[in-house]
Amino acid sequence: MASSLFISDLHLSEERPAANEAFFAFVEEKASAASALYILGDLFEYW
Repeated sequence: MASSLFISDLHLSEERPAANEAFFAFVEEKASAASALYILGDLFEYW
């Protein structure tokens, strides 16, 4: 069955390595099995 995943406003940055690792684990474990991954809002924290 096809599934779509939505994520938003992750604000990944070097200052938050735990958030980065959690996102990478999510991609490897869950998103790789989905038919689509929609990234909304800010993926990276950058100013």
